[in-house]
Amino acid sequence: MKKAISIIHSLSVMNIEQIEEAKIIIGQEEAFSEVQKIRFTSLCDWAIKIKRRYRSGKREV
Repeated sequence: MKKAISIIHSLSVMNIEQIEEAKIIIGQEEAFSEVQKIRFTSLCDWAIKIKRRYRSGKREV
């Protein structure tokens, strides 16, 4: 659980370009399983979506 919170916090302080770069790096990292890579990239995609929504002024309720 602490790892998940740490990852979400890290994504919250990163900008979109940094998140995109992290997706590429994790995708190439052999230490992670395919399931872990998919979960991480899904989290990254979600973070990017939220950041873009906030940037455009559209907040989810």
